[in-house]
Amino acid sequence: VLDMGPDSLVDRQRGAVELCRRLGLEGQLARIRPSAKPPLYRAGDGWTPYPRVETDSYTLSGGLSGLTDALAAALCRTRIHLAWPIVRVRLEDGGYVLTDESAPYDALIAAVPASSLNPLLKDIPVDLSWTDQVVYEPRAVAAAVYPPASFQNSRDWGHTGFVVSPDANLGLTALTWLSTKWEHFHADGPVAVRTFWGPPGPNPAAWSDDELKARHEEAVIALGGCHPPAEFLAVRRFDAALPHVAKDALVPSGYEASDIPHIGILGPYRDGLGLSDCIRGAWEEAYRILEWSTAVAPRQQ
Repeated sequence: VLDMGPDSLVDRQRGAVELCRRLGLEGQLARIRPSAKPPLYRAGDGWTPYPRVETDSYTLSGGLSGLTDALAAALCRTRIHLAWPIVRVRLEDGGYVLTDESAPYDALIAAVPASSLNPLLKDIPVDLSWTDQVVYEPRAVAAAVYPPASFQNSRDWGHTGFVVSPDANLGLTALTWLSTKWEHFHADGPVAVRTFWGPPGPNPAAWSDDELKARHEEAVIALGGCHPPAEFLAVRRFDAALPHVAKDALVPSGYEASDIPHIGILGPYRDGLGLSDCIRGAWEEAYRILEWSTAVAPRQQ
């Protein structure tokens, strides 16, 4: 299983790892392989050790979609509406109406890209001027599988991967040897590799998928040496991932006022970019909305 989006779960309080354990996924949690060497940094003048030590991280051996599936299955008291487009929220009868078919809701939590908040909350009297300071730039991931032992002769094999400086002129921002990094990959099995494209490197939106695959192969040769052809190679693009947030941006956790019901704001622009950051923020928002609901006469739980 190859994750085409995030695959690393940082272990911190009320983060993704704790959520996995609460959902019964502890048996699928895989650590960084103990024998794996830390990542390297490739600058224009050559290789150096990466200045930051990797945190205590995990992944799910069956893929991170298992977290979403387990969470949905655990929400036995919750109605989940799929394919239910919401283009604008309006105030009506002291609550939030999401579509023409919905009754007013007591409170709202918006877990959407910052760029979606203005059109979504256009009719709600809240200050969204801070969203202009959250910038999304196109990014892409390429994932490939090569025959076993394809890179064993590389002097850098055994490290979890590379972080690449723009002055190295390789186009990508990072490469991960998945088979080396995660303990659930078979050490003598096929070699799984991911490359990452986007800021601070060139804009991958300017390249077709075939061009990006070719650049992936060029980068793998530059970083890992010559190798047999990939048995699998796929590209996934992201237009609204890992936003850049201005240092002086004042991103609110939400809005509470006497004239509007509670609104919570969640996203990778609030308390950090990682999955654990977003999940921790969601836990905090859950407690916040419970505190708010005890102070008002809720319409529905």
